Amino acid sequence: MPPYAQVEIKDGRVYSSRYEDIYYNTDDGAAESKYVFLSGNDLPARWQGKSHFCIAETGFGTGLNFLITMQAWLDDSVHCETLDYFAIEAYPLRAAQLVEIHTHWPDLTKFSEQLLEQYPERDSGCHSLSFERGRVQLHLIFDRLESCLSHYQLNPDAWYLDGFAPSRNPSMWTKEALNNIALQSRTGTSLATFTAAGEVRRNLISAGFEVRKRAGFGRKREMLCALKAKKDSGSSRRQYHLNNAPWFVTGKATKPPKNVAIIGAGIAGAQSAWHLAQRGINVVVIEQRDKIAAAASGNPAGLIAPKLTASAGAEEAFYLAAFEYQLRQINALNKLGHAIKFTPDGLMQLAYKQSLLSRFKSISARQDLHTDLVKLIDADETSGLLGEKVAYASLRIDRAGCISPIDLCRALLDHPNIRLKLATSLIAISYAGNHPQLSLSTGESLDVGALVLANGYQAGDFSSTTPITPVRGQTSTARLSADQSLTHAIRHAGYILNAPSQPRDVVFGASYVRGDHSDKLRESETRQDLDNLHANLPQLASGLRHIKPGHASVRATTTDRWPIVGPLADEAFYKREYADLHQGKHYKSYSAACYQPGIFMLSGLGSRGLTSAGYCANLLTHTLMGYASPAPVSIQHALHPARFLIRKLRKGR
Repeated sequence: MPPYAQVEIKDGRVYSSRYEDIYYNTDDGAAESKYVFLSGNDLPARWQGKSHFCIAETGFGTGLNFLITMQAWLDDSVHCETLDYFAIEAYPLRAAQLVEIHTHWPDLTKFSEQLLEQYPERDSGCHSLSFERGRVQLHLIFDRLESCLSHYQLNPDAWYLDGFAPSRNPSMWTKEALNNIALQSRTGTSLATFTAAGEVRRNLISAGFEVRKRAGFGRKREMLCALKAKKDSGSSRRQYHLNNAPWFVTGKATKPPKNVAIIGAGIAGAQSAWHLAQRGINVVVIEQRDKIAAAASGNPAGLIAPKLTASAGAEEAFYLAAFEYQLRQINALNKLGHAIKFTPDGLMQLAYKQSLLSRFKSISARQDLHTDLVKLIDADETSGLLGEKVAYASLRIDRAGCISPIDLCRALLDHPNIRLKLATSLIAISYAGNHPQLSLSTGESLDVGALVLANGYQAGDFSSTTPITPVRGQTSTARLSADQSLTHAIRHAGYILNAPSQPRDVVFGASYVRGDHSDKLRESETRQDLDNLHANLPQLASGLRHIKPGHASVRATTTDRWPIVGPLADEAFYKREYADLHQGKHYKSYSAACYQPGIFMLSGLGSRGLTSAGYCANLLTHTLMGYASPAPVSIQHALHPARFLIRKLRKGR
C-alpha cells in the first residue's frame, strides 16, 4: 500500500512537502498542461481517425493532465475510437484533496466528477476506471516508476513525462529510468516534458529518442519533445531469452477484429461480450441452452468478495484488483438504468478451526491492507452480529456482498453491439483464410474475426492444451423464520447468503464433487450442506423453513486454481520451438509464441467467477485487440492458456 502524498493546499496552490515543489503552474495549470503535453505530443492530431490510441503518464498527481486529455478527446469530432491512459503514481493524493483542488478548474467539473466517483483506495497495483461507456479507460498504477516499468508492458503512442523537477525528484530522470521508458516505446512513440535540463536531454538521446527543444510555457524558457526513432525489431518472430518468457508473448494486433463470436452466455461469456461491445466490436453470443445464465451462473445468489492471504502475493493481488473492478462495474451499470440487485453488506468468514484463526490474525495484522476492508472480530462480537452464540472469531470483509447473477448477466448482454443466439451449439472450428469459421448446430456457418471460448468446462473440448476439470456444485434454498435475520454473507465450511431477488430467502451450500458432470438436483447434497450449516451455526440452521435443493451445475476449475485467459497456443509450434526447454539451455534464444489464429479462451473461473470474470474479460479484451494489458506481467503469465503446455515441456513431456 503506497504512502499518501504529503501536500499543502492553499488558494489553488498544491505544494509537495516531500519534493519541495509545486504540482502545477498556479497562473494557469490547465493551459500549461495543454501546451506541454497535448501540443508537445501533437495531440489531438495524432489520434484522429485511429481506432485506438494509448498514452502513458509518469506522475498522475492531481489528475489535471488526464482531465485535460479527456476534454480534448471529447471536443474532437474525429478522435480515435478508444483511448487508454496509463498513469503511474508513487504517492497518490487523497480523494478529499482532489475534490478541493478540482474546484479551481470549473471547466473540467464534468470530467472531475466522473473521476472522483471511481477514484480508488491507495492499494498498490493497477486500477482500471471506465469513462464514456468504456471508450476511454484510465489505468491508475499506484507504484514507483522503476517498479512499474519492470512489472508492466505499456508501449504507448505518447508519453507525458510529468514528475517533479529533476533537481527535486532525480530518480525519475536517471539514465536507467529513461532507458526503461525507451524499452517501453516503439518507433514513432512521442514524448513531451516541461523540463529542458541538459542531463535529461542527453539521457533521452542516449536511450534512442530524437529530441528537440521547444519554447516553454509562460516564464519557462524551454521544454523538450522527442520521438523514438531507432528501429526496434517488432516482428512476431523476434528472438527472446528464456527469462523473458517468449512463450507468453502476445504482441500487437495489426488490426482489431470487426466482429467476435463468444461461446457461452454465463458470466464469463456475458462479461467478454460486454467488454468487447464497449470497444465498438459487434459480438454474437452463442448459447447451447434456451436461456442465459443457465449453468454455473444460474444460482439465485452469488458472492462478490476478494480472496485474502496471510501474506501479499500475486493471487491475492489478482483477486483484490478483480473485486474493486467488479464493484465499479456494478455501480456503472446501475447508473445506466440497469437494476442489478447487489447488497454489499459485508462478508463474515468464521474461524471454525484453529488454522483459519491463525490465518485471519495474520491477514488483519498486515499493514498493506486497509482497515476499512478487513477486520478481525472476536467471538463475542461475532455472536452479536450473527444473532447466536458461537465460540469462534471471524474476519469481516467490508463491501463484499450478495448479487443476483442473472441480473448481472442480463445487464451485460443488454448492449446494442451484442446479439444472442440461444439453443445453438458450436460443432466445429475451421478457418476461412486467417479467421475462424464456425459450424453451428443450426446448420449455419459463421465467419468471425475472432472466437472466445467462454462456455465453462466445455471450453476444453476445443483445446487439448488447456486442462479444465469439471466440479459439480449444488446450492439449496430456504426461508428465514419470522424471528431470524441474516445481516451479512457468511462463509463457514460452506456459505449462506441472502437471495437478493427474494426477501427472507437464503441460499446455502455448496457441494463440491470433482469430475461429476451432472446438473440433476440431489436431496443427499442438500442434507449434506444442511448438516454442514448445523455444525457451525446450529441456531440459524434450525430456524430455516422450506428447505429444498436449489440449483446444480458444473464449475470449470484448473489444477493451479488460476483462470484461463488469453489466446490458444499453436500446439505444433510450441512443441517444435520449445522442445528443449527441459534441457535448461540458459544461453539460447527462442522465437515469440505462435497462436491459433483468432481463438481465445476465458474459462477456469472456479467458484469465484462472479468476482473475477469482469476483470478477466477486460484483460482478455486488451489482449484480443492488441492493446497494452492493465495487469502486471506476472498475472498475465499466471492466466496464460499456454502455461500448462509449457510446464509439460519443461519436464520433457
